[in-house]
Amino acid sequence: MSSATIRQCGTLFGIVTTALFSICGVPGVVSAEFSSVEVTVEPASPSFYQPTSLLISGTSSDTCGPELVEATSNGASVDVVLLRSKLWSCGQAFSFWKVEADLGLLPIGFYSAAVRVVDLPPPFPSQSYTIGGTDFEVKERFGGTSHGAAVKGVVCKNFTSGQRIVIRGAEPPWNCEASGLVVNSGDKVGFRVRGAVP
Repeated sequence: MSSATIRQCGTLFGIVTTALFSICGVPGVVSAEFSSVEVTVEPASPSFYQPTSLLISGTSSDTCGPELVEATSNGASVDVVLLRSKLWSCGQAFSFWKVEADLGLLPIGFYSAAVRVVDLPPPFPSQSYTIGGTDFEVKERFGGTSHGAAVKGVVCKNFTSGQRIVIRGAEPPWNCEASGLVVNSGDKVGFRVRGAVP
């Protein structure tokens, strides 16, 4: 067992019931079911021109896994709140859960994300638990977009290193770096688009 403290406070209205409760409050003890939480960024190399998401996954000691309440960004801080409801009967079996928090388009910069969970119904005083987090950078990545054609594929190439990446069925905009192309400052790069005009 380990302890954790909340990073931000907030209020939730009318979630599952019409009750109003606060998720500000006291430190809590994180149960063992949240000890293996994984937080990853999608795409792995986020750019300002593509929506960014956080993929949060873990295991639960019962069938009542958490659900997303909200994901907000305030400057360089990203706060994700999950809800674990105990208002109905939960099966007594280990289960895998996965939640995607859509952050939308983020400006270029460094970000620190924290994932918290709150129980419903809450104890009194109410508690929220920090169960995971990650740091990531949004920057200008090598990629592009197109207009007036249905793109069927994109070939990204680093002419300096010779590496070549094929993105099949690419929906614009495409991110060559997120697809695996490694680029360094000063590299000569390019891409070729294949498609058809409707």
